[in-house]
Parts: sequence; structure tokens; C-alpha cells
Amino acid sequence: MIAILAALIAAAAALQEPSPPTPKSDLPAPPTARIHVVGASLSAGTGSSIELMTKRDVPLGRVLACALPTEGVTVVDHGDTFFFAAPTERGPKQIAAALEAAPTLVIALDFLFWYGYGDSVRGDDARLARLELGLAELDRCPCPIVIGDLPDISLALQGKGPLGRPIVSRSMFPSAEGLERLNQRIHEWMATRPRVHQVPLGAMLTTMQKGEALALRGNTWKPGEVSEVLQADLLHPTARGSVWVALATVDVLARAPLGVPAERCTFAEGAVLERLMANTEAERAAELAKRAEREARRREREEKRKQSEAGRGGERAPLLVR
Repeated sequence: MIAILAALIAAAAALQEPSPPTPKSDLPAPPTARIHVVGASLSAGTGSSIELMTKRDVPLGRVLACALPTEGVTVVDHGDTFFFAAPTERGPKQIAAALEAAPTLVIALDFLFWYGYGDSVRGDDARLARLELGLAELDRCPCPIVIGDLPDISLALQGKGPLGRPIVSRSMFPSAEGLERLNQRIHEWMATRPRVHQVPLGAMLTTMQKGEALALRGNTWKPGEVSEVLQADLLHPTARGSVWVALATVDVLARAPLGVPAERCTFAEGAVLERLMANTEAERAAELAKRAEREARRREREEKRKQSEAGRGGERAPLLVR
């Protein structure tokens, strides 16, 4: 009888014990856990190394990280400066690389850009057909996606690249009607995919080019000169321009039902710029040290050359005058 009673007590105690907690691996990862940035030169941070004085360009993901929460965020950059050369080849490779890591969020602000622009295809219908290839690649991502629309980059036809001339040509552009059709198709595609969200790059760029004010979460941006937000090529953003793009992206993330807490994000432009400069300080110091070392060696060679010429000064043969 005592044994039966003891067994009943043990069974009751077991029923009252709380069930073991669900392993963390079974819990859904937050959207910021594994962010992968795919796209072209905007995503790659093309040209940023000149302004930030770093050896390599600073990609958009690193700028985004300066505005996102400081914990629980991992950003991997796949952006490619040469995406424009072969979007239908480079795009699938980027998506495949991102999918291997099971991303919780894909940022693809300029991924579709060269599917609509570029001179490897001509005609608005051909551009629209190629856009479908880009949309199909993004559709492979089951997680939330943030894309951009296709902006009008006509101002870049007046820019100056490294060779002193524009880095784009009119042949790369869709017609005005074609650009509208491309953006309309993107909106139609988004309408049936609630996981896809958009940053209005076109409206932002137009507003910045006009020197008009942009307002976002306490920031009022009104550049006095377009050079504040665009590099000399009038296509790629400066560090400040990249911060604006990053803040607009984080704003979309905070407003969308993705679970990104706005109160843990940094929306003050100055604070994000400060974090970006701190984040790149070590690289900048190393690059400046190398530049100083190269300059010192150049001066040393120049000094030796002058000393050598001075030593041979009396040995030079006189010029013959006829």
C-alpha cells in the first residue's frame, strides 16, 4: 500500500513539473538576425573609399548597421560594382549566395536597376522582359525583401567619372514611358507579395536633385548643393547620401510588420554618420598610414635625385650653340 501511494505522489509531482523550455533553435529568428544585401553599385558603396579614405569601398550594409539595433543584427554584403556588366549572370549568383545562409531579410534596393537600365538590351519591351528575370530571382527568397524602384538618373549624363566624362550614356536608358512601365510592373509584382516592401528611391533622388527638403523621423534634409548627396559622377551617393538611403530603409523596416523595433533604431543623421566614421576609423588610420609611408618614400627618392644631380652638376657637358 505504501509503495502504491509513493508511486501516485511521484506521478502527481511529475505532472506539476513545468515542461522544458522550447530550444532557441526552434524559435523564429528575428528579421535582423541574418540580413543579406544584394545589388549593384549602390549596395557595393562604389566610390565611398575616396571620401571615407579607406582602402576599399564601404558597402551599404555597413551603413545600415549603423542605424539598426546594436544587438542581434548580422549584415552580409553581396553588392557588386560591376553588376551592370552582366545582371542576368551576377544577379542569380548573389541570390544563391544569400540563400545558402538562410537569410531572415534581403535588402535589394538596386538589385533590379540594371535589369531595366543598361545597353545590352535595347527597346522598352526587351527591358521589361529582362526585368521579369530579376523579379523571378528575388522571388526565390522566402523571407521579407526590401527593394527600391527604378529612379530617373538623367542627371548622371552631366556627371564626371574618373575619366572626366559621364559614366552612363543615353543608350543605357529606357524611354520615359518605358521607365514608367518598368516601375508599374514592379508595383504589380509587389501587390501580390506582402513580404516585399519598397523604399521610394525615385522620389528621394528627384527631391534631392531639386534641392528640396526631405523629412523623416525628425530629420529634415535639404542639401545646399547636389554634391552633398551625390559624387562627381552624379550617380553614386556620398557618405551622407548613403546615410539618407539607409535611414529611409530602416524607416520602412520599422513601419512594416516585421518586428524591427523603431525605438531601438538610430534615426538621427548625425548619430549614424558618427557611428559610420567610428566603424571605419581603423581602416582609415591604416590607409592614411600607408599613404604617409608612400609619401615619405617619394620625398626620400626626390631628395636623393636632387643630391645626385647636384653632385654631377660640374660634370655636365656644355650645350653647343650654333
